[in-house]
Amino acid sequence: MKRGRRIGIAFVFLVSMLFLSIPQDVAATAPYFAVCINFADYGDLDGDYTEDDILILFTCVIGDGYPSPKESDFLFTLTVPSGAQYYALVTVIGRYRVIRLALSWFDSALEQGWYNVQLDAFGYGIYGGYDYDTYDFDPPTEAGGGAPTGVAVTFW
Repeated sequence: MKRGRRIGIAFVFLVSMLFLSIPQDVAATAPYFAVCINFADYGDLDGDYTEDDILILFTCVIGDGYPSPKESDFLFTLTVPSGAQYYALVTVIGRYRVIRLALSWFDSALEQGWYNVQLDAFGYGIYGGYDYDTYDFDPPTEAGGGAPTGVAVTFW
C-alpha cells in the first residue's frame, strides 16, 4: 500500500472514533432551561371575602455552566371547566440562575370542576430555551360566572 493511502485510512479511522465518543444526548443530562409549576390552588387573595382567586407558584432554573438569559417570557394558559381559556404573559428582563414567581389570578375560580394551568416558558439569549409544565386542580366553588378581573405577579 502506498504511504498516502495508509495515512488516509488512519485519518478516517481516527475521525470515526472521534464521532463515536461524543455523547448522544447531552441535553438529557444537563438541561439548560427548566420550568416547574410548584403549586396552584384557589383562595381569597383580593380580600373580597370570596374564595374565587387562583394562586400559581412557579420556578425557572438555568442549568449549571450555561449563561443566564437576558430576557424570559412566561405564558400562562388557564383553562376553566367550561373550556374557556384565559392568558397571562409575564416578561422578566434581567439575568437570573433561579427565579421563583407567584401569579395571582383574581376572580377566576368561578366554576365547579377541574382547572388546568399550562406554563410555556421562553428564554432569550445565546442558547435560547423553551420548556413547559402543566398543573391540574379542582377548587370547590359555587360562585357565579364571569371573566377574571386582574392578574398580579410577585416574588416568593
